[in-house]
Amino acid sequence: MYYNGTNWLPVGGSIGVSPEEITAPTIVLDNNTLYVAFIDTVNFNPGKLSVMSYDVVTDMKKTEAVNNSFEIYPNPATNTIGVEIEQDFEFIAILEMNGKLLKTTTSKNIKIDDLPGGVYLLQIKTNEGFGYKRFVKK
Repeated sequence: MYYNGTNWLPVGGSIGVSPEEITAPTIVLDNNTLYVAFIDTVNFNPGKLSVMSYDVVTDMKKTEAVNNSFEIYPNPATNTIGVEIEQDFEFIAILEMNGKLLKTTTSKNIKIDDLPGGVYLLQIKTNEGFGYKRFVKK
């Protein structure tokens, strides 16, 4: 599938045979965001269009600099985490380890009591790029 700015259009063809069929995925890179679109059909039933987006890191030195510019406390945490950073930032996001976005904020103090226990990624966007750190929710 390809998004032309208005509609999703099919690209590619079937890569399988009956009874299961998966239409070839389409990958589009736009301004450091990777979009993957695909249709999945099982047993000739109408399928579901899935579109995934991923931020693409193009400069690891910038990411490393941003990673070194902030700290998360406490870690592990129970109800809230705090982000200590000297520079301005655009937003903070909480992601599952597979990259799924759970929440975004512009606050340095983030409630996490609604998250199940586990390991998460905190993403921060500054004018220098993105930074990432793991934290543990008890």
